[in-house]
Amino acid sequence: ASYVGDVVLNKMIEDTVIAQEAERRGITVSPEELDEYFQAAFRYYPNGTPTATITPTLGITSTLSSQQMTLVPPTVTPTEAPATPTLAFTETATPAPAESGDVTATPTLEPTATSTPYTEEGYRGQVQTLVAQVNPIGIAEADIRDIFYYQLLREKVTEAITADLKPEQEQVWARHILVEDEDTAKEIKQRLDDGEDFAAVAAEVSQDTSNKDSGGDLGWFSKGQMDAGFEEAAFSLEVGQISDPVQSAYGWHIIQVLGHEVRPLDGSAFQTYKTQQFNDWLQQAVTDANVQRYDIINSVVPTEPDIPLELQTNG
Repeated sequence: ASYVGDVVLNKMIEDTVIAQEAERRGITVSPEELDEYFQAAFRYYPNGTPTATITPTLGITSTLSSQQMTLVPPTVTPTEAPATPTLAFTETATPAPAESGDVTATPTLEPTATSTPYTEEGYRGQVQTLVAQVNPIGIAEADIRDIFYYQLLREKVTEAITADLKPEQEQVWARHILVEDEDTAKEIKQRLDDGEDFAAVAAEVSQDTSNKDSGGDLGWFSKGQMDAGFEEAAFSLEVGQISDPVQSAYGWHIIQVLGHEVRPLDGSAFQTYKTQQFNDWLQQAVTDANVQRYDIINSVVPTEPDIPLELQTNG
């Protein structure tokens, strides 16, 4: 009960904080906007069903410096994406850089309108079916529309909070060797200091099987994608520098940074970046609001949800 209650309470607090920010910024949701948003949730588009069209978004590759050329093993082609790193907990690392500074275009999908056979009668039927399912537990259509209202308001505030962000982000390109304990990591560091090849040592001893055979290459990654301890160490290193042993949730690492620069983001990565920045803002805004919580959740929240099983499964 406490878990379910905490989820609901946190959502209510966030909605309130977002609504207050929207009011400060003069952001509103009109009845017409809410109608369109609500209809889209049921895939009803009176003005035409969105279909995919291809529009270009820019991606970029980096030119390797002479220093980087000496660090990267000659058998590694930097344009190849590394295997998914085991220590990444959000997105996988992006490909290592190519030996060209050319900007290339990759397609992304955006909606455009075409005619739709889905009728208003069919749409209203689906709405009424949902309402009939949840009405026995005290949820009316107005309550469902309120949920969509706050979701749309959140999207609008997100756009406002992140409006000044550019589609670029500080990133590092790193490789690592992962071992179980600190003593082993110290031995590996000493071998590297004595001049042994990083890629060869990674292939021999690294426990990260996703990249040990590619020199431990993790590719490019931004802040917020890796274990916090690993990330802090990687972003603090100079290009070419090899770290002392670094502990993470996965073990002990020896890290070498191969590149550190501000890089452009494609559409998907930029959206992830904006969501991350908004969530950081929201967490701070909730903290600043100094919300008072009262421990009565167990007395008002059931231990089992009353929502019909079919809605739980489909939700």
